[in-house]
Amino acid sequence: MKILIADDTSSDRFVLKSYLKQLGHEVVDAADGQQAVEVFIEHHRSFDLLILDVIMPNVDGYGAARQIRDILGDEWLPIIFLSGLTDDEDLVAGIHAGGDDYLFKPVNKVILSAKMNAMQRISNLRQKLSDSNKRLARIVNVDGLTGASNRYHLDEYLEREFLRARRNQVPISIAMVDVDLFKSFNDSYGHLAGDECLKAIVETISKVCRRATDLVARYGGEEFCCVFSENDLSSAAYLAEKMRQAVADAKLGEQITKTDRVITISIGVASMIPQLNDSVLDLVHRADQALYKAKENGRNQVQTAPEK
Repeated sequence: MKILIADDTSSDRFVLKSYLKQLGHEVVDAADGQQAVEVFIEHHRSFDLLILDVIMPNVDGYGAARQIRDILGDEWLPIIFLSGLTDDEDLVAGIHAGGDDYLFKPVNKVILSAKMNAMQRISNLRQKLSDSNKRLARIVNVDGLTGASNRYHLDEYLEREFLRARRNQVPISIAMVDVDLFKSFNDSYGHLAGDECLKAIVETISKVCRRATDLVARYGGEEFCCVFSENDLSSAAYLAEKMRQAVADAKLGEQITKTDRVITISIGVASMIPQLNDSVLDLVHRADQALYKAKENGRNQVQTAPEK
């Protein structure tokens, strides 16, 4: 486990650190409660266990535990308090501060080993639960066929980013992407080939949408929506053209059908810096209109909605 320990007595800290390293754990130490909170943040909350001395200058162990619990929110992380105080009132105070167990000074190596074994089991269970939650989130948020985000996740993400853009007065852009003549492709080569076509398109355009804040989602059928947070119209149009060109250059139809069948996409792009009376539906509607124009003008092209 990766363990953060905090104790203002350097000799006690050295002994505890030595014991934990002998037991095979990675240890990071701090000299007081405030430093423990700072180290916790600096290491991106990557610890499996915290051991905090109760009596420390600046911020004591209880105060550090409260601050760290506030940072964690609903996430749980085991905290053991280290103290020479053995009264019932001290144990209750530790529990109220967010502690899960106590180690009494001077630390007994046998007892420490037993507690670390117990905490290791808890840490393993916690990791399994985290992995299960990630798998569940993927099932909930991802389109089963293409691997893109699904409509549920798109609606949730777009609403959140739209509100953030309105709050910070920054642009948000979307690109509505449609596979040209997809019904004809399905009718000619079958639904399995159609499925392969959609998966290949998502894989291709996702290579263009590479920022952490970019989102590629299946909007419905053969239509997709790409969200570009903090991108203005010209930037979003540039990315849309890169997606269109990438699909054209990939010659996906030839790969899937082993014929000279060409697969292309049409894209409509819209952007805005949302104001109080604007809504996500306004943005989607304007991108849809631009997509309709791209289809009407001959397909395999990018059209942009007028800036608002």
